Amino acid sequence: MGRTAPAVPDVAAATANRVKNILAAPEYDSEMPAFDNAHAVALCRLWGVETVTERSLKFAVMERNLAVHKILGRWRWSEADLRDWIKGMRRPASTATSGGAA
Repeated sequence: MGRTAPAVPDVAAATANRVKNILAAPEYDSEMPAFDNAHAVALCRLWGVETVTERSLKFAVMERNLAVHKILGRWRWSEADLRDWIKGMRRPASTATSGGAA
């Protein structure tokens, strides 16, 4: 009676803080594959790209739209590769064709 549930750690906030620490490290190089799946998603969210998930990363690699580095059996991404992929995802709105005759 009267017991409270233990506090659940906020994994998303902890991951975002870890990403910020990686970016702030003096030896950090944007070309090095420093981000695992969860960190790559958190980095994209820090940039304001909310649609990126671990699944979308997997499909981007399978479709050869995103470079991946396999280190000790785990996928890693560099900031530069993620930025290039996101830039390629964005399409200008003016590319849509109108149905009317000119």
